[in-house]
Amino acid sequence: MIHARNPSFLGTQYTKIKSARKICTRTVTSAANSAKTNPDILLYKALGDGTEKVYLYRTNLSQAKPQPTPLEHATVHVDATETTTATLVKQTTRWQYSSAWTHALFAMSGEDGDIAHRTYTFQIPTTWLQLSTTQAQQLTHLLKDPTTQQKLQVAVEKRVATEFKKHPNLPANEHFEVERLAQKSAIMQLLK
Repeated sequence: MIHARNPSFLGTQYTKIKSARKICTRTVTSAANSAKTNPDILLYKALGDGTEKVYLYRTNLSQAKPQPTPLEHATVHVDATETTTATLVKQTTRWQYSSAWTHALFAMSGEDGDIAHRTYTFQIPTTWLQLSTTQAQQLTHLLKDPTTQQKLQVAVEKRVATEFKKHPNLPANEHFEVERLAQKSAIMQLLK
């Protein structure tokens, strides 16, 4: 009697009987949100009380608009790594009929290939910023002011000088990363 009132329960039970999960993984290089952005930024739109986020990403710089991550049947992870390029690993799990017999019985339902779950894993360099769209707009507004630009430049130069005093034998190939990390830190301080 309880099951007859809840048709979604029945649908779920039949889905488990007739289907198996198939997982496909695809890795793409994620591009910065703007070719002019310095430093690179991973944008997100905070929803509701801010616990849910929709990330906006590009896979190449010629994209007119960034793609959003979906909300339904999706999980998003952001990992800061020591790499120089950002990557996005998309793992899609789809329902697929478990045998030819179940395919023949249920093929007309159109459920073969339905998405069960997607996992998005952004692997971004430690020099990238994670900003909400509101923070990005605030940053754009702040950087239009020459005084703010000068304060930011001075803060970056101080942090870089401090870092070079701490580590005088720092290899030349790490100078750029030190500057980017100092810039990231100064921008986050500016946005507070």
